[in-house]
Amino acid sequence: EVAANGYPRWLEQQFGMPAGSPHTDHLVAVQAGLPAGESPQDSHVMNTFWRQACRAPDQLRQRMAFALSQIFVISLTNDAVSQYRRGVASYMDMLGRQAFGNYRDLLEQVTLHPMMGLYLSHLRNQKESGNRVPDQNYAREVMQLFSIGLYRLNPDGTPVLSNGMPMETYGQDDIVGLSRVFTGFSGKVQGFTPYP
Repeated sequence: EVAANGYPRWLEQQFGMPAGSPHTDHLVAVQAGLPAGESPQDSHVMNTFWRQACRAPDQLRQRMAFALSQIFVISLTNDAVSQYRRGVASYMDMLGRQAFGNYRDLLEQVTLHPMMGLYLSHLRNQKESGNRVPDQNYAREVMQLFSIGLYRLNPDGTPVLSNGMPMETYGQDDIVGLSRVFTGFSGKVQGFTPYP
């Protein structure tokens, strides 16, 4: 199809396609077919991913969602996340919806999703009070992995050096300040709540 019509037309068609069947719908259907008391397993989550990746017509969206999942990582091997397979499916659906959007909206949706909150420990993060300080894990990951990275870079991608050493992009004060932003999230999104 790409060879016949060219990249621009194929991309235009892909951008115009609606998202495929939600992963959460697949898990709800799986749950309905299981014996009473049984829950979907990790394999059911992976099956819905592969089914969409191989068969869905919106292949560009599927590949973008996969690429985003390799940057904005959550994992079923994490004890805090593993018991919420429907939540993982919901996270995968969110990445699909954000596949063609802008970075600002994507980072907001990733931040507010309860699965990322569980994975990087900012769900129900409390504000500073007395001796208590907010959890700094997510603030650090936003800067280190999701945005500016550890070191300043030149336009050609080489590190900016000071006295022969790479210049850091942020310090501990920046982490402390940003951690104050990531407090008070309850963990409810699109009908999925890991905590009552």
